[in-house]
Amino acid sequence: CGESGSGRGTLAQVLHGLRKGSFLEEIRCDAVDAGLLKERLATLRSNADGLLLRDIDIYSVDQINSLVPLLRTDRHLYFTACTGFPAATLAAQLHPRALSALTQVTVNVEPLRQNREELFYAIIDLTQRKLVELNKTSVGISKRLMDGLLNRSWPGNYDSLKAELEKLVLWDSGPVLGSGELPGW
Repeated sequence: CGESGSGRGTLAQVLHGLRKGSFLEEIRCDAVDAGLLKERLATLRSNADGLLLRDIDIYSVDQINSLVPLLRTDRHLYFTACTGFPAATLAAQLHPRALSALTQVTVNVEPLRQNREELFYAIIDLTQRKLVELNKTSVGISKRLMDGLLNRSWPGNYDSLKAELEKLVLWDSGPVLGSGELPGW
């Protein structure tokens, strides 16, 4: 649970990876109505041993319950929802399997902008990952760039941070990221 873009989906991916999951199928509930979601669930890849339904809270209790017969029992289920999603208070109305999946472990994710220390380490980690992914080398991040990233008013969006760091890694050709010209923000 958390704000949109706070890293809820990333956390689900990490948890699935820790379970040694091979493939996590992701569906954005906010992009499909309940009828189309049922069609997608019926045709999921057979190699998917995990299923992440993002923003499940846009559906009513009846719509969530109608999905249960389509959720294979041999898949790990993950859901994201906004902060305060009342799964526990809906217990009497939810199908037991949906209730179990929605209340087994609830993690509330703070917006990225609220914790500068975590933001600092996220910047380091994401930058290193992007450097490896894009086959680039760098010996560090300039203090000026790091200060700019830390002082930026992030809208709590982990994905926008990842995208910004990817651009920075792609554009910067120096041995230290941010030693040249910095973005306009």
